[in-house]
Amino acid sequence: MRVPFEPSAFPSAGRAYLTYELHLRNFAPSPLALRRVEVLDADATAAEPVAAFEAEDLDSIFQPVGARAPGEASVDRRQLAGGGSVVLFMSIAFDRGAPMPKRLRHRVLTTDSAVDGAEISTHHTELRVLILR
Repeated sequence: MRVPFEPSAFPSAGRAYLTYELHLRNFAPSPLALRRVEVLDADATAAEPVAAFEAEDLDSIFQPVGARAPGEASVDRRQLAGGGSVVLFMSIAFDRGAPMPKRLRHRVLTTDSAVDGAEISTHHTELRVLILR
C-alpha cells in the first residue's frame, strides 16, 4: 500500500478537498476481496475514520492495473487478484473551517484481515491562487 504523491488541499465551493491515488498490490498468490477502506487521522488516538469507502463507493474509485482476463468479468469487481495491483482514486471533502488532519493513515479491510499503512502528509505544497481582474 502506498501513495505516490502526497496531496495538497485545495478549496472549492466552500469546502476543502484532498484528491490523490492510493496504490494497492497483492503479493499473495490468492485473491483478496476488498470490503472497506478507511482514512484515519494519523496523529489522533480516536478510532473514528476521517472518511470511509465501502461497496458502491469502492466500485466508483477502484481501478485495476492492467487488463482483466476474459474469465474474470464475472468476478467481484472489488477483488484484488493474486499478484495484482489496483489504484483507488481517493477524494475527501472537508467542510469550511473544519480541522484537516496534518497526516493521514489508511486501513484496508478485506474479507479476512485489516492492514494499516500508507501514512501521508496533507499539506505537501502550498497552492497559488490566481486572481483575474
